[in-house]
Amino acid sequence: MFAPRTDRLTNPPGEVTTRPLEGSIVETKYVGECGAETVAKVLAYTPEVLEQIPGTRWLLEMSEVTSAHVDARKPGGEILRLFRERGGERFAIVVPVPAIRMLITTVAFATGLPIRSFDTREQALAYLRS
Repeated sequence: MFAPRTDRLTNPPGEVTTRPLEGSIVETKYVGECGAETVAKVLAYTPEVLEQIPGTRWLLEMSEVTSAHVDARKPGGEILRLFRERGGERFAIVVPVPAIRMLITTVAFATGLPIRSFDTREQALAYLRS
């Protein structure tokens, strides 16, 4: 099983932690600013996670993100591509901002990926466990 890891970044200032949660559920939590460097840290070990946890169900916790930078789009897209190509099963994103949830719904529709967004971590986990 991959080892839990936390990366603290200064540009932009933030933190990202990824850990196995339960069964095939993996949790990544972003705190502070979320930019390309932050998301690239997760991208670096995404293949390992998807290889070691078949049918990965990924919980992306973003309720403590203070700002998201547009430059995070490219590495984020690469994570989604790998998720699709390597058998990821479901992707749940916790984000309390309705406008961002609408954007996530659009991305899910456009990519055909099983991505859903939720107000709370509990709602997201219920979806991933079902």
